[in-house]
Amino acid sequence: MLKVLIADDEPHFRIYMEHVLDWKGLGFEICGICKNGEEALQRVKDTAPDIVLLDINMPGMNGITLAEQCKQINPDLYIVFVTGYSEFEYARKAVQIGVDEYLLKPFSREELTNIVYKLKLKIWKRNERKLRQREELKIVREELLRRWVGGISQQKIEEFKRSLGRNDIRLPGRFYLVSVLEIDDISGMWKNQEDVDLWKFGIGNIAQEVLGEITQAVDTHLIFNGMEDRVISILNYDHKLERTTDMKKYYEQVSSLISQHLGFTISIGIGNPVTDMTEVSKSYRKALAALEEKFLLGGSHVICYEEVDTVDSEA
Repeated sequence: MLKVLIADDEPHFRIYMEHVLDWKGLGFEICGICKNGEEALQRVKDTAPDIVLLDINMPGMNGITLAEQCKQINPDLYIVFVTGYSEFEYARKAVQIGVDEYLLKPFSREELTNIVYKLKLKIWKRNERKLRQREELKIVREELLRRWVGGISQQKIEEFKRSLGRNDIRLPGRFYLVSVLEIDDISGMWKNQEDVDLWKFGIGNIAQEVLGEITQAVDTHLIFNGMEDRVISILNYDHKLERTTDMKKYYEQVSSLISQHLGFTISIGIGNPVTDMTEVSKSYRKALAALEEKFLLGGSHVICYEEVDTVDSEA
């Protein structure tokens, strides 16, 4: 629900605005009812409303000052000035400088309904636009990262770095380590693409949460959807690991949490660290090679390529 804050020094208008509409039925909840500007400002900080119904003439902090400070806290906040006829020109000027709407006292239920529903549609439209922008950015980022693990030639690496920068991907560390996360027995699970997308989203979130806790060791963690319903993790860090298995315990924690919270198991293949961006594809291929060992070991394993390689060398 969208949150509405009411601020008016006149008790009967506070009561009127609180009860004149079926706020819940319209998709709103009242998160605060305030009698002066100072109280309203604190409630804005505490409750983060979407809309403020604000009397322009209150004791202490006036409506213009309060509106300016509220907008500084949250530029996306919608403010409706509620005013008497004597402040009409004042309110109209305020709209010109950034306040979104105004209501002239006394106003009807229909007038208030029209204002708040108009703002509700604006909020929906704004949120949809932001979501679309995030989705478009996510698609571009994932395509870049899939291209990276697929292989970037030395001739194109500078252009590729610029593309990463334009998409706000920063890689300050010297080392890169790729891992591949795969749902066990996905072919035997009843599923549709929406289910798979949701599971991959859950895997990515859990992995990001766990690996985000080791920020002292890792500068950047990139997690994205790969091919064949896999999730790919790229760690970028600035210190030399004695063994890749130093990271294994964190991926084991990821695996355990996924089993607990999502109800299925995954296997994880961890490649070898590389120092050149053009060799990230090698780390990726080694992660895939490590992952293939699950057919011998069974599911729900975290497998490092260096462990597999050592066994092969000794054989």
